[in-house]
Amino acid sequence: MLSELKLLLIPDDKLISALKHFNPRKPLKVNQKRIGNPYDGGYIMIDDFIKKDGIAYSFGVGRNVSWETQMSNDYNNTIHMYDHTVDGHTSADPNLVFHKTGIASSNNKNMKTISSIIADNKHTKRKDMTLQCDIEGGEWDIFLSTPQKTLNQFAQLNIEFHWLGAMMSDDIKHINGYERVIETLKTLRKNFTPYHIHGNNHVRSFELDNKICGDVIEVSYIRNDLVEFSDEDVMFPTKLDSPNNPRSNEIKLGNFKW
Repeated sequence: MLSELKLLLIPDDKLISALKHFNPRKPLKVNQKRIGNPYDGGYIMIDDFIKKDGIAYSFGVGRNVSWETQMSNDYNNTIHMYDHTVDGHTSADPNLVFHKTGIASSNNKNMKTISSIIADNKHTKRKDMTLQCDIEGGEWDIFLSTPQKTLNQFAQLNIEFHWLGAMMSDDIKHINGYERVIETLKTLRKNFTPYHIHGNNHVRSFELDNKICGDVIEVSYIRNDLVEFSDEDVMFPTKLDSPNNPRSNEIKLGNFKW
């Protein structure tokens, strides 16, 4: 795996500089919980800040709606689901509201910004919403263009980041390359802190600075004003984690501090 990625000529120091923006901190005096399936489709969240009878957003709709279903069943959340590439989902749950619209950095025929959809749904005064995002690389575009005022309407963010090993290349996965990746991560880190990291073992991992990183990672963020943090190490995966692919071993990320 390592040899494959080295062919991309990634300067190790620049890749490490990017990964430092994921350095997790441990939130204090909170209860963490897995929401969704034991395998693919589940995310670690802080139970204390999932609003009962609240609002959640889900970007990227697949056959697996276990996260959305549990948010509905356990917290009576209304989940607004956005994806322009599919026609809907398989659940009959009325709390799962599908929009055949994609999320982008600007509005056009089939795509809208995060700020626009929040305004469409009349949620502009909310400060307690939750976001789950798995849009196959589109995350590098949408968050960079989103104002902090809009991002701060969410208490928690669960984001799957794609193709970390390719961030130094000029391929289509990172159309504007390294600087876009860095600026996206800085934008998110301004008012949010990652507290949980999980490697998706459906895809490759690579070694860097004697540590392992998944090419695709799931990151749980909490808004900074909601909790206090410790710099105590947490070893990933934790007991709450399950491999995305149950037929393969978990990716041992260690403390994921760079």
